[in-house]
Amino acid sequence: MLESPLTSSTLSARQGSETQLAFVSEAAEPYARVPSTEVIALGQINRTFLVVQVGGDLTVIDQHTAHERVLFERLFRTWTTHKLEAQALLIPDPVDLSPAQADLLQRYQGDLEKLGLEIEPFGASTVLIRSTPVGLGQIDAGMFLQDLIEDLGLWDSITSLEARARSVLASMACHGAVRAGRPMRLEEIKALVEEWQSEGEITTCPHGRRTSFRLTTDELEKMFGRVGW
Repeated sequence: MLESPLTSSTLSARQGSETQLAFVSEAAEPYARVPSTEVIALGQINRTFLVVQVGGDLTVIDQHTAHERVLFERLFRTWTTHKLEAQALLIPDPVDLSPAQADLLQRYQGDLEKLGLEIEPFGASTVLIRSTPVGLGQIDAGMFLQDLIEDLGLWDSITSLEARARSVLASMACHGAVRAGRPMRLEEIKALVEEWQSEGEITTCPHGRRTSFRLTTDELEKMFGRVGW
């Protein structure tokens, strides 16, 4: 099963000082078009937006929403093909809920297990997340459960099993994705963008937020008055 490299040790934070705009230093190369989809990682802006060259185009990518889209596509694909597997958490965090929230989770416990989530009671209204889908990575249990409860609160008005699954998988992808403000090395940037490419370069995350902005070579040439040279 595919796993994002951003869910393992490749997500370790860069050591030492960081600049807000980190670009790789390379010898100047002659101007030339790049007729390919090769990804050249250039850096980050505010540790949130990835700056890359994709083929001959300049692309700025929101690292969180792009990774969220990658995770969602993989989770949804494994769910639809009945290949979604769960991984046990080493140290589950207890989360205190209201009695009504705890009851709602217990009501849909079987459905959530089919989505790779194992949540069990740990006291009167405290629960533990015992497992999450393979490849999801570390999540904040408390924040995730609040969003999950909101999703489950709408399930009675949703008749489609796929729509129910999409809402929960989208919440999982959001909480499992790399966060804004997280420094990334150039090799991590390249890996994430290539994964985003492999999922179709979808321009929004599952919740509708934009993932990228692109300037083509032709647009750049017009901006800098190079057309007709």
